[in-house]
This record gives sequence, structure tokens and C-alpha cells, in this order.
Amino acid sequence: MVNGTVNQMTPLGKLLDRETDITDKQVFEALNLNYPGLQKVRRALEQGDEQLAKHEVVAYFHNRKNRTFLFDYRGMPLRPMDPDTSPLSYQSSNGLEGSLKELCLKVAEKMMNNIYLLPSGKRGEHFLGEYFENMLLHNALTDNVIRHRYPHDMFTRGQFYESLAVAYHENGDIRIATKFREILEKFFETYELIIENKDADAGHWMLTDDRDAMSVGGLTLVLLTLLYTELPYTLPDDLAFKIIGRIWFFGSQYRRFDTDTYRPHNHHLWERGVLPYILAVMLPEFPVIEAMKLRCREVILEHFKDDFNSRGGYGEHSTSYWAGATIGDMLFRAVTIARLNNDPLLDDVSLVSLEKSISVLTSISQPTERFPNIGDNQGTSIEPFLLAAMQMTDNSYPPAVLAVRNGATLMEDQLPSLDYCDNTVGFAASRSSWKRDANYFIMSIKENCGVCGHNHIDMLSLIMVLRGQQIIGEPYSGALYHKIRMNSDLRGFMYNMESHNTVLVHGSAVQPNRMYANRWGVYRPDVHISRYETTPQGMLVQGYHDAYTFCRHQRTVVFSRTKGWIVKDIIEHGMRQQQKHIQRWFLELDVICEVLEDKVLLLTKNNVRLLCVWESRSDVEVELWKKDELYPDIVSDPELINYAVDIHFLANDPEQTAADGDAVLHVAMLDVTDRSLPDFQDLRSIFAHKEEDMMNLLEHM
Repeated sequence: MVNGTVNQMTPLGKLLDRETDITDKQVFEALNLNYPGLQKVRRALEQGDEQLAKHEVVAYFHNRKNRTFLFDYRGMPLRPMDPDTSPLSYQSSNGLEGSLKELCLKVAEKMMNNIYLLPSGKRGEHFLGEYFENMLLHNALTDNVIRHRYPHDMFTRGQFYESLAVAYHENGDIRIATKFREILEKFFETYELIIENKDADAGHWMLTDDRDAMSVGGLTLVLLTLLYTELPYTLPDDLAFKIIGRIWFFGSQYRRFDTDTYRPHNHHLWERGVLPYILAVMLPEFPVIEAMKLRCREVILEHFKDDFNSRGGYGEHSTSYWAGATIGDMLFRAVTIARLNNDPLLDDVSLVSLEKSISVLTSISQPTERFPNIGDNQGTSIEPFLLAAMQMTDNSYPPAVLAVRNGATLMEDQLPSLDYCDNTVGFAASRSSWKRDANYFIMSIKENCGVCGHNHIDMLSLIMVLRGQQIIGEPYSGALYHKIRMNSDLRGFMYNMESHNTVLVHGSAVQPNRMYANRWGVYRPDVHISRYETTPQGMLVQGYHDAYTFCRHQRTVVFSRTKGWIVKDIIEHGMRQQQKHIQRWFLELDVICEVLEDKVLLLTKNNVRLLCVWESRSDVEVELWKKDELYPDIVSDPELINYAVDIHFLANDPEQTAADGDAVLHVAMLDVTDRSLPDFQDLRSIFAHKEEDMMNLLEHM
């Protein structure tokens, strides 16, 4: 007879260290067989019929109603799955662009030919071999210096299993079920988890096969997700029971963190908080897992207290890791599962923090498909985030913005303000409307960053969208992040000022790229806001930073909602050397740049035209260049590298030589999509006026 009634903390010494050491008997012993619904399992074991007991365990998970998951497609007849109604309920939404269902069907189609398609469908593919003899492997001890761990890391999270489930639910194709069984058995055979680091603060559990606690958690959640589809119930009982046993084995490993100390990183929130909390709520049948719930809730609340500030800002100044990873991937699943199962999770303080954070992220969302590329990775998809926010809270902003993006007309008081500025959160942003064809810009203005693994040295960097088309941005940020090798020159470039749309004083960043090439963590200097004004016509924002220590970079942005921008850069005490400063702009990949005359460019994208006119002084020089070093490691085709624009400047007055003099540069960026080009000198005449008058003058051009 199996004793499964003990509901107490299992001693860490009792945890298994090797996946292949799991026995059926141990899985049965891990279950609380007195739990309602498991009576048939107990009776089968009392009769000595382990095969029947396996069948009853599988049948129990197939039919149980005591816990509510993010979705539930169990039961016959088969129902097509609709991932697009809540994309972030699926880990396959990682890097999503467009329809998740279409992506899942594409991933499944590839897998039917033993081809693994990396997340988002645009990050490459890998042929696993006719007989799966070419599985992805990565040894962290030897391979990190020669290639990125990303393909192996993503594959071992098992997201492609979700895609096979989506494909199977379309029409019940038995070939998909057969392929699922084939790859599942090979996966279990190839990727045996062996706990090599048993310390409570372990990040990597296994280096010889590069399996960290975050990735194992991703796989565990995928396997749990499968239980809410019909696909695993097409398997023989032995293999379906093996999935349940693996969920128990992987989930119980998180008990190793019972005594671990807090660390302010989003992966700590996932490994020590969110993932084990979800398992504890969803798997009360396993006492060793259910016992984690109280501790996990403490960890989650601690992260809210430490990582989110009173204005809704987040410690890691990266839209991808804030909106995508922390809220979208992590907190969304925990908060929603808590709500669905009436399990207390958030207290009043954390709920307010979450509400404010959702309001901020909604307020700075672009008219494009993605959040702005600020910080590590490319910006996460906006609409899946808005859908997730609507499930987490009753915040009124996400449904309102989503409705307008989809063509609805709402009153102004139902929507967030068109303008946003808060350097404790880290952004100044403005737009012409909430429609997809809006004009928009955002500037990076964070203060009190502290050390952050996903932050960049991007003070006062700008991203610009004209009529829904992104013109100025960081087009290589996603590819750099996913392909860059540790301690490489390009990794330093990615984190440093050189890859952002800001000013390099005397042509150089504050620190050389090599300072950011190895390891994580950037103490970013503060940006201070000295002026912020909004009107129905637009916004004026002025900020500065003193990172160079011998000068101050001050940037003023004047935004007319209907006409465009004027950007004014001042380098106070910027005449110490003869080397010119560089105002840098990275053009998005499909922007065409035409030189009309000296210091005048026309930027075109999908019939949208932005005229850029700089001052006509002799010290101002325009240079078009490409970051050719991105090929071939980051960009596979050199033709996919677009121009960047460098504006070299020094003195506002060419005769000025005083060491304490200021270097000043203006640029006007005018929407000329529906009009003939203006007189360039007339446009430049705006530069001589006070900043508060520039918006009105720009609107009359």
C-alpha cells in the first residue's frame, strides 16, 4: 500500500538528482492518494496492478475539474485551439509577430519533417536528422565561446510541443500524434536532467548540457499545458504517465530553493516565485509541490516591493523584459491562474503596482506591432500584452487602446493621455492619436537605474514613428541579443551608446565597448528632466545627463502631432577638443534614404516621407554608413544592413574656440508625405526662435 497522505516539506536529501532514476513506484509515492478523485489509483495499487494504476492516474488528469488552467481543450469531439485569443497563455508566443495559431501550425508542419523552427519563425531552423540523430546540444563549459546557447535553450523548453497540440486539434491527424510520440521519446532519451549543482542559489542545474532552472521551468510548464489538450491522451498509458512523472520530478527540484535568498532579477522571480507557484496551485495532488505555495507567494510579493517603483516603473529598463518577460510571460500566468482558482496571491500594494505598470506600458505603446526596442531584445508584441492585461486586472486602458487600434472610436477620457513623461519610470513619449497610423516618439530618460542586466547605456536615445511607420529605431537589437557571443566586440556595441540614437561627445561613448562586452549588469547614469510641456498641438520635453563628467548633453524634443519634430542637442562645455560630436540615427531596415542636398535627407517607408534638415553651418557634416561588422554573425545577408546617419558637429559659432563654449545642433524632421517639399532655408529659420515657439512655427510650414 502506498502512503501518499503526508503533506509536509520533503527533506532536500530525498529529492532525486537524475531524471533516469525515476521509477513508477516513486511517482505513485509522491501522490497524495487520499486526494479526492485518486481513489481508483489507490485501489489499483492495493490490488498490485500498477498498469491499471497508471491508467487511472492518466484518466484522472484527463478528466479532473478541481483546477482551472489558462485554457482547456480536453474532451471529445476535438475542438480547434485558438491561441490568438490569449497568446501569452502559450510559451510559443516568445518573440511573436502576427498570428500565434499560424505560427504554431507552421512549427508543427516543420516538425513533421524533423525540422525545428526557432521561436517567432524568423530566427532560423535546425534539421534534427532523419532519425533524430542531430539533436541540438550545448555544453556550457566548452561551447559558450564558440556559439550562442539560444537554439539549444529554446529547444529544451519544448515549446514546439504546444504547436503539435494546436495542429493535432485541427483535425485529429493521427500522423501528428505519431510524430509527437516519436519526438517525445527521443527528447526524454536525449535530454536527461542531472542535478550537478545542488546549492540553494543555483542558476544552472546542469552545465554539461546547459540546463538552467529557468529553462527547466519552461519545459515543466509546457508539459503541464499539454495536459489541457487531447494530444497526450493519444499516447499509451506508460508514456502519458511518464509525462506526469516528469512534471513531478522537474517541479520537485524547485524545493531546492526553499532556503535561497532574494535576488532582484526577473529570472529569480520566475524560478523561485512564479513557476513553482503555478505548479503548487495546479498540482495539489503532489504534496511536495503544493507545499511550495506560501514561500513562492512571498517571493512574488518581494519582487513587487523591490522591482517596481511607486510610479509603476520597473527595475530593468527594457520594454521586452518588463512587458514581455516579467509581466507577460511570468506574472500574467501566475496572476491569472490565481484568479481562476480563487487562490490569494497579490496583496493591495502589489495589485496597485501591477495596475500602475500596466497603465504605463499601455501609455507608451507604439502604433506599430511591437513595443519600442529599448533595452535588451526587441520590443514585445503589443496586442498579446493588452489581451493578457485584460485577463489579469480590470484596468480600463488596455481594452480601450486595443479597441481603437482595431478601428473603434472612443471618447478621449476613456483613453490614456497622448503624452507621457516620467524619468523615475524611464520614458518620455507622445503621439498624435491611438490609431495605428499615428505619429509617435519615445525617448529613454531613466534615473536611479541601479545595476540592471537588461539595461543599455542609451541616455536620451530616440525612436520615431511617422504615420504608423517606424523610421528611426534600433533595428538590430533583437538579432544582436539572440546571436551575440559573450565577450565579443559586438556585445559591447549592443549595450553601449554607439548602437543608440543619441549623441557621442567628441565622437566617443562614455566608456569603450569592451567594458560591456563580458558578463551582465550596467550602472546607467541618470537622465534628468528640466522641462516638460504639453498642449493639444504637441509636446516639448527637455532632458540632460552628465555621464561624460566634463560636459552635459542636453536634448530638447519639440513634437508637433501633425507635422513632425525639431530636435535640439546642446553639449555644454563641449569645446574641449577639436574632435566633432556625433548625433546618430539608425534607420529602420526598410527605410530608403535619399540625399537631396548637403545636410538634407529624405527618408521614405511605404509611401510615408520624412524630410530631415540640419543646420547649414560649415562645421556640420552628414555621413551615411553601415555597421558592416554585423555580417555574418548577426545578419545573414549584408543587404539587410541599412544605413545609419551620423551628423558631425562642433561649434554653434564657427569662430567660437573657448574651452567652456557650447556645441549646438538642430534638426527639423517634417512630414512631407502629402505635400511638396518646403524651402529648406525657411524650415531652418525655425532654429533661431525660442523653443516654445518652434512647435507653432513647425505647424505652419
